[in-house]
Amino acid sequence: MKITKLQAAQKQLNVAIFLFFSDYDLISVHTLAAASRGILYDLAKKENISPNLWVIKKWYRQSYEIFIRKAQNFFKHAWEIRDSKNTSFDFKEEMTEMLLYETITLYLALSWELSSYMKLYKSFYFLKNSEKIESEKIKKIILEQKKEFWNKIPDKKEFYKKMLK
Repeated sequence: MKITKLQAAQKQLNVAIFLFFSDYDLISVHTLAAASRGILYDLAKKENISPNLWVIKKWYRQSYEIFIRKAQNFFKHAWEIRDSKNTSFDFKEEMTEMLLYETITLYLALSWELSSYMKLYKSFYFLKNSEKIESEKIKKIILEQKKEFWNKIPDKKEFYKKMLK
């Protein structure tokens, strides 16, 4: 089977989104999304493209980047002398959610298309995280959608999981 780097990243990202909405295993979601991000980030760098995270508040972007680096190293390596089988990491779901969003943004910038999984996740992310949005114009649109739609759904992940089928 021949596969391009972009196709590999898309497959990893789609599976990560599926696992996320299935409440399967957040570490697997994070690892797949980080692998996809790695491919997309390298491809984007070659084409002078940066992720469009301007819509997210600056303070959140900074803490996100630090967390992503730490999580990626923790899940990939046990190279530090102090690392042992009991070494732990404070893992936060919200950072994996941001990683999925950023990776989708990179994929869109490179391919000019989104899979249905990616579109669905983007909708979920913006509705759930409207307080992190910097743009007042976008925030207003999201808050209107929240009133009309989001607040009426008791189990958000389950609802989105059903939409994946």
